[in-house]
Amino acid sequence: MIAVLQGGHPSEAEVSRITSKAFQESLERLGFEYKCLEYDENLIQNLKELKPQCCLLALHGTSAEDGVVQGLLEYLKIPYTGSGLLASSLSFNKEQSLFFAKSLGVPVLPNLSCERFENMSEDRLKKIKGEVSSWANGFVIKPVSSGSSRGVGLFNPGDPIELGLKEAFKWGHKALIEKRVKGRELTVGLFKGEAYEPIEIKPKSGFYDIKNKYTAGATEYFIPADISEDLKKDLKKDALKIYNSFGLKTYGRVDYLVENDESEYFFMEVNTLPGGTPTSLLPMSLKHSGVSFDEMISALIEEALV
Repeated sequence: MIAVLQGGHPSEAEVSRITSKAFQESLERLGFEYKCLEYDENLIQNLKELKPQCCLLALHGTSAEDGVVQGLLEYLKIPYTGSGLLASSLSFNKEQSLFFAKSLGVPVLPNLSCERFENMSEDRLKKIKGEVSSWANGFVIKPVSSGSSRGVGLFNPGDPIELGLKEAFKWGHKALIEKRVKGRELTVGLFKGEAYEPIEIKPKSGFYDIKNKYTAGATEYFIPADISEDLKKDLKKDALKIYNSFGLKTYGRVDYLVENDESEYFFMEVNTLPGGTPTSLLPMSLKHSGVSFDEMISALIEEALV
């Protein structure tokens, strides 16, 4: 019996159920017996009653990708799909994941982290403003730990940082401020220790926010991406380095920002629970290389039980 976990944090529950639906359809095709369980206050009791062989995580965001559900399932001694507690926690924290990636020699954008206003001295805020004012193309503010680009804002030189920080703090106690680079967004899918064909992501308007991520037709995806072979090799090499060094398991996805002239690229973040929605990027990348969605689901369950 496979338990498909869905729902969770209200900000991600709707997307989670779309992923869950795709996972369930795959399990039916593969002939697995399964039952859906809501990731809520009744989960522990429901898991104890069901006694599943493993949990297939159709979850996203807070309390799902950050190691919380992984820790719960390890405590209950129930195998689960995807990365473990440490890899999940490290990957979901953008501040720590950037620091670790940089230590591996993977290029990252200049960035600063800051805590809530009530915990920040005037001198600290002044120093942050001074650093940010030196960035010619402006800056990006995002929560340190949040999914689906929630709380992310793009700002021009001279814009006050307070508004962006207030929005980011709605999603967590720390915010990350990054130097803004006007380039191209690319992502590399990872599956069973292999990096797959990069995809270029082009929203028709704005940036790749939650609306553009999950609205059909709002974003164009180009696979293979129109980039040089050298850049493609570098993106895949660094994505695989992150996969192995962060300790990801079975699958994942690494996002990059690339200068328009391809002179530089920067690691943005790593996703440990990629989605299964109609616009999800990892299944798209795998399909391009001849790996079916069912093969992905089968591998997730197989590796969870090893």
